[in-house]
Amino acid sequence: MISWLAVFLGGGLGSMARYGVGLGVSRWAESWPLGTIIANAAATLLLAAAAKWMPENFASTQAGLLVMTGFCGGFSTFSTFSMDTVRLYAEHGWGAAALNVGLNVVGCVGLAWIVVGRAAG
Repeated sequence: MISWLAVFLGGGLGSMARYGVGLGVSRWAESWPLGTIIANAAATLLLAAAAKWMPENFASTQAGLLVMTGFCGGFSTFSTFSMDTVRLYAEHGWGAAALNVGLNVVGCVGLAWIVVGRAAG
């Protein structure tokens, strides 16, 4: 039960942070989904840092569930990224949609790769 509560609280805090980032950057980028990109990149960095520098079992602890599953899950946003991409295509064409995909997917995977490092094997 405590694990569920940790995910719930972390998810709520992450969602509030995501909303705050969106509000904070909306004045600079009205037609570009900068808030989504920033939130996804920040959540990726936090998750990768926790995966790299916390103890191996951290993800399964209440603190890990609060931070990694809850907060990072609530802060990052694949559904908004998807809708942003569709909207960018409709309003600006394939180039804008492809740039958004590249910034979110390749950018976030690249950030995780940099923080965690290349997996051994």
